[in-house]
Amino acid sequence: MDPSKARFRYLLQQYAERQAGAEELQELAALLEENWERQELGRLAPHVDWAKMLRDIVAEGNMSAPVRSLPVWRRWVAAAAVVFCLVAGGYLWRHARRSEPVTQQTHPAPGDVLPGGNKAILTLAGGRQIILDSAHQGSVAVQGTMQIVKTDSGKLVYSASPSGTGQGSAGEGVVYNTLSTPRGGQYQLTLPDGTHVWLNAASSITYPTAFVGEERKVTITGEAYLEVTQHARQPFIAEVAEAMIEVLGTSFNINAYPDEASINTTLLEGRVKVIADKRKGVLLGPGQQAQVTATDDKIVEPADVAAIVAWKNGLFDFTKADLPTVLRQLARWYDVDVVYKGVIQPRQFWGKIQRDLNLSEVLAILQQANVHFTIDGKKLLVTP
Repeated sequence: MDPSKARFRYLLQQYAERQAGAEELQELAALLEENWERQELGRLAPHVDWAKMLRDIVAEGNMSAPVRSLPVWRRWVAAAAVVFCLVAGGYLWRHARRSEPVTQQTHPAPGDVLPGGNKAILTLAGGRQIILDSAHQGSVAVQGTMQIVKTDSGKLVYSASPSGTGQGSAGEGVVYNTLSTPRGGQYQLTLPDGTHVWLNAASSITYPTAFVGEERKVTITGEAYLEVTQHARQPFIAEVAEAMIEVLGTSFNINAYPDEASINTTLLEGRVKVIADKRKGVLLGPGQQAQVTATDDKIVEPADVAAIVAWKNGLFDFTKADLPTVLRQLARWYDVDVVYKGVIQPRQFWGKIQRDLNLSEVLAILQQANVHFTIDGKKLLVTP
């Protein structure tokens, strides 16, 4: 590789990781201006707001030298947080934050797909279903002694019912509800014990309308982040396909999609025990992840917690992600089916992108890594 290009890439990487010193910032600013004058930046990554990057570098380095005014590229670049690919290495890079909010749309442009949103179905005891994204705010149902309320912010909350005369009332035993999200959906839920749940796309949680007995047990599919209310005498248990997670007042993330290689439990705070097939479990400390496979392998390793829970904070985090991993996330969030055409060489991505962008905007960024995409209705075609 050309030494000057290698140095340019190194400085960009240092800046992206917030490791660049004052002298390196000055050098990077000079290289940006030099490459702009030679019109090489547009060929490297034509959709990057290089002008904003240069202004930010100058501001961060407290430089006094004037900076030339550079043309500003398309609006969505800033909305995507100045994310770009270093084409030669196939890496995604992310700057600090987007400079303006994305304008929400109700209909996609032809050949485009809108991002997912707050969409979910609540299945009550007895089988009645409520489509929450079209339900009015306020009380949507009563189950036993609990009233189910859709809040102004679009969350679902269980609270004590004034009457307690709804379906599954006292005398009928414990009844269960299920909250499920489709592909392209997400939702938040407050369980009867006060536990907060975030459901990612194509996920579900089944739970009793009142926690009675010696434990609080729920069943989860897909991906969920939970902040569990502590009750020392009533442990919280989350069951997934091949594992069970025992919890005592904690925050953790479960990724149990059937198309992933393992069930991953990541602990943010507190402590959990992960048990597979009722065998001896493994204890997790904060910042650790347990991976359970179909063969009952339990691997505990340090986890990039911020990357794992980025989805609940409105971001895709593709740090160290290969192309199939990236596309599985896009398929769930944009409700598309991925079709590979030809042989796609392995590559690894780095960086973050907002989840509220249209699919075409995300793909335009990813294409800088020499992968090509075509949107065909609900199909996403991937070619070399």
